[in-house]
Amino acid sequence: MPRSPSIRKIDADEVNVGMGMVDEVVAVEGELLVDKFDDNEELGNIRLALPEDFERLQIKNDDSLRMEDIEDAEEFLGTSISTGFMNEKKKQKKRRKRKQKHLEQKENEEPEYNTFVPGRDEITDDMELDYDPAMYDSFFDIKTPWPSLTLDVIPDSFGAERTELPVSMLLASGSQSQCMDDNFLYVLRCDNVNKTRIGWEENDVEDEEDISLTLATFNHKGFVNRVRVNPVMNCIIATQAEYSSKKGSVSIFNVDKQLELLYAEKKPKDADDCLIHTEKARPGYGLCWSPFGDYLLSGHVDGSVFKHELINDSFECTAEFKSHTDSVEDITHHPSSSFFATVGVDRSIHIWNAESEEPIAVREEAHDTDINVADWNAIQPNIIATGADDGTIKVWNLEDMAEPMHEVNWHNSPITSVQWAPFNETMLIASSEDHSISIWDFSMDETEEDGVPNRLMFIHAGQKEIKEVRWHPQCPGFFISTSGTGYHIAKPMTLMLSSEEIEEMQEGMESIEEQDE
Repeated sequence: MPRSPSIRKIDADEVNVGMGMVDEVVAVEGELLVDKFDDNEELGNIRLALPEDFERLQIKNDDSLRMEDIEDAEEFLGTSISTGFMNEKKKQKKRRKRKQKHLEQKENEEPEYNTFVPGRDEITDDMELDYDPAMYDSFFDIKTPWPSLTLDVIPDSFGAERTELPVSMLLASGSQSQCMDDNFLYVLRCDNVNKTRIGWEENDVEDEEDISLTLATFNHKGFVNRVRVNPVMNCIIATQAEYSSKKGSVSIFNVDKQLELLYAEKKPKDADDCLIHTEKARPGYGLCWSPFGDYLLSGHVDGSVFKHELINDSFECTAEFKSHTDSVEDITHHPSSSFFATVGVDRSIHIWNAESEEPIAVREEAHDTDINVADWNAIQPNIIATGADDGTIKVWNLEDMAEPMHEVNWHNSPITSVQWAPFNETMLIASSEDHSISIWDFSMDETEEDGVPNRLMFIHAGQKEIKEVRWHPQCPGFFISTSGTGYHIAKPMTLMLSSEEIEEMQEGMESIEEQDE
């Protein structure tokens, strides 16, 4: 058990401190603080290591320093506790002044912050990460009772391109509870997604409302591995479910009544009658709607891909695509045609036409490890991105897949999602099991500065076990991520700025720092 701080005054005759007259010696927790004088002038404080035989030093009187005279003894260790030739009242006054000066200095000191860069710096047990609010136009951390592996943005009627804050948004997600029968599909309305407050800003609005959440829940059998919203009929939501390592299902829900209540800012009641289609299958993660919303593609651990087609107001499984030799991990669709791509554990990329059950192109050994995720560029439809278990990200030109156009080796853990920005054809966002999200701009050159790639535009952290990140297509610059601890809604400040605006902002910040100095 650690000892309490012990502060005792020892007779100066018991300690040899060299030349000069010793006025007082104080023992504090295994060290000696010695105030040394010469011709009545203080030469300063001398700190000595306590000898092993300290216990034999004789305490010749009971005139110990009192704790109320020197509070926070450990913080004062090594500072002068001089008494000189003053009387006791003057001694106490001097101690109080020193204490007050110390506390004022401590209060005025700004804590030392270092920029943490995932991929370059290592997280240690004693490290505490905190976000810099000055780097975000908006940021919110939403905690959830259960982890979530997946989320998607629900297209809404709040506005096509919303750049002014606050904004509202609709999201779909699913749970991974401890009990398989206690899982839910979530439809979430987020209101008052506002500007991040910075304490020193003079234009803070005190009566500004915080973010508000309205939730609709739907009972879901099995863990929710993946959720995808129909891009045309936003009330139709599909999920990939897992019951065990060998059993799962693909389910489709119609949540139109609950969406109507959410639009009206009313709390929906829990519903059990929204399931309109379910198909038993092996578990899986790959799930993707066609851009026209007329069919759904699902990928499974046995390497199969199924097509669930809308026929006469109901969905039917109409085709199976079988070419992968191992689990299909992700599916991504061409933005305006019937082509789609699949990736998986067999490290290959397969390009398909939804009208044919044979692949039209296969790129074997596209990565050195399992390929977890892929995304088709909606603005440049000949480009796709893939992310693998070894943390690599590759960008491919489908016209020539012999070698990737770009390769990123930044993350040190598996990539869990990638998505091209809907507002910038060269910008890609990626999440990784190294607890970080990175944003890349492939229009930039490949140079590095201080070990940081020039293409790396932003790093976001603060979540554990990040599973998926999605851009909001109607709120440029916003992304939403899900993890083992909840959701982050964020809009980095610099993403929507021009290079000239960024340079002007940096010059302004440097000017402020110079004024502070």
